[in-house]
Amino acid sequence: MKLVIGAVGALLFGSSIIHAQTTYTCPTAGTSASLSIDSSITTPTTIRIPVITNSNELCILLRHSTIDGSKRAHVARSYSGRDWEQSAGLFAKVNSGVAVNCANSAAGECDIILPPLGPDQAYILESYEHTLSADEEASRFLEQATFGTKLNEVAALSASGNNFNQWVHNQIYNEQQSTLRKFYRQNTNPKFEFPYNTGAVSSKPCEMHSRWRRYAISSRDCLQERKTGRQKHLEIKSVSGVGYVWYVDDHVRTVTSSRPVYGWGNNLQLKLNYRYRVGSTNGHNWRSDCVGCAVGLWDAQANKVYYVNNPAVSIPSNIPTSILPWNIVPLPSLNSESFPSIDNGEDWPVFETWFHANENALLNTTALEGTNTCDGFPSVYIPLPYDKSGSPIGTFPTVFGRTPEGIDFAYDPHLALHENTVDNPLEDGGGQLCMETDGLTPGQSTPGEQVACQNVHRDFLNEEGCRLSYHTSTCNPEELPMRVIELSEENVAGIRSLSGNDLYITKDMDTSGLVFDASTGKDAPCGSGEQSSRWMMVDDVTCDNTA
Repeated sequence: MKLVIGAVGALLFGSSIIHAQTTYTCPTAGTSASLSIDSSITTPTTIRIPVITNSNELCILLRHSTIDGSKRAHVARSYSGRDWEQSAGLFAKVNSGVAVNCANSAAGECDIILPPLGPDQAYILESYEHTLSADEEASRFLEQATFGTKLNEVAALSASGNNFNQWVHNQIYNEQQSTLRKFYRQNTNPKFEFPYNTGAVSSKPCEMHSRWRRYAISSRDCLQERKTGRQKHLEIKSVSGVGYVWYVDDHVRTVTSSRPVYGWGNNLQLKLNYRYRVGSTNGHNWRSDCVGCAVGLWDAQANKVYYVNNPAVSIPSNIPTSILPWNIVPLPSLNSESFPSIDNGEDWPVFETWFHANENALLNTTALEGTNTCDGFPSVYIPLPYDKSGSPIGTFPTVFGRTPEGIDFAYDPHLALHENTVDNPLEDGGGQLCMETDGLTPGQSTPGEQVACQNVHRDFLNEEGCRLSYHTSTCNPEELPMRVIELSEENVAGIRSLSGNDLYITKDMDTSGLVFDASTGKDAPCGSGEQSSRWMMVDDVTCDNTA
């Protein structure tokens, strides 16, 4: 196509000059052409441009600087047989001076009123051509028609000849209904501070699917505590024979051999025994979730934000129990089937600057469950009370793990949402979580409150899906579940040790001949009445183990 200039002239009416309509056509694809509109004209100009009929072409009308081609502002566009329309941006605003009239579109033309140009400005037309492959057409359609698509779905639609009408028909009549809400609940797993306030904590440290990280400071540390607006604080202490210990709200996060310095080429050392408020990095907390990435530290004395490089988790073998009172979890080998690396940069190309390989991992085995490996660890549901100026009123100590290769990780709790629907209710209605959060009370002692039972009474809406649960932690709306302690040999021994009382288990005793004693008015020692019997230890007595 070539630039065609129609009739040009000027009519005088008093002191005003109205320029006659000029007709232009779009240039060939990949080129541009300037409109012959003088920047000295101070009144609007009307032009006429044919509609683009080729399905693979786009023509845009824009204004730019005649000096260097910058300051490009899109005015209007036509593509794939569509009438000219105003483009989003500056000239889409009300009273922008641009008006499009396609009353002549039956003839394949539209009139466009353009506002006067300023100094060193010009209007130009640019044309582009692009042919979509079948896969690209399918991808574009599915991006517009769904909440997101997969490559196999693109391939299937493309193989059908991009029969969009049939696809819509199948969605309405043949596909099972799904919801974005359900998909989100099934797949959401973000880092979350104090997650019991919103949902359930994901797997505990020794449980399958628990998540672990290599970086000492987490984006969770940069968050404000929601109820109080307080933030966590970082403090560096020098411990003889150990190194420089990094604490977040008095709980160890890592140990470095040298005194840390501010990042980004600044060799200024961090103050020791000084509480820095942990903050975000330019408003993006997640940009701190990697080894070597910047973590913002607010220095109240200097009234300034500094940045420090996020160190790797490193716990020396000689760390005293006064600093770390619990065991280090023996994790499987990194990148094994039992402990694969997740959230790697190649999986998230846009975020590869911050998502580093081998810095996040998932425990994918049940080998640690049911062992005493995690005994004595702090609760991941109830924060420990904490009372220091500016910090949240509760804090969670960090649990550490180590692979056979000697790579240290920190347990990284996430938010997990459990399905509790009419068709698939929780086995105990959330009773276990009720018990796990027993002791949380709103107020100053802990930042949260006990999770309520999620069971409801039977009614006409749920009666078809109502199920009877025999789970020991089952709860009901009016009564929280009681903790059940199994009277096993191990538990009874623990009770004896804690209480200092003699407590023993009697089992397999024949009580069939032991009945109510009328002479004393009491049950026999192992009788079936409601009264209890008491026993005492007798020394130097031989027992033949018969009743």
